[in-house]
Amino acid sequence: GPPGIVIVKSSNTKGSGRSSLATKLSQRYGFVHVSTAQLLADQAANKTDIGLACIPLIAQGDSGIIFVNEAKDLVPDDIIGALVANRIKQPDCQI
Repeated sequence: GPPGIVIVKSSNTKGSGRSSLATKLSQRYGFVHVSTAQLLADQAANKTDIGLACIPLIAQGDSGIIFVNEAKDLVPDDIIGALVANRIKQPDCQI
């Protein structure tokens, strides 16, 4: 049967290779890589209500990666939670 749900949470400093590791794991084991930074970047790029509300809280680095602004303001947990909840409802995340 299907392998079930596996959740791997990675946190470390900017530039530590989290995304590279997640990409390698997803390719090797078939995981879906869900990046909150990418979810925020997509929302901002698509100018959604959430994206527009979060633009003051996020900044774009040279590599195109979204990170918390210099004031260290965080995107509220309820917004991140809603973005992740919506993402994992997509067909590629279903088992």
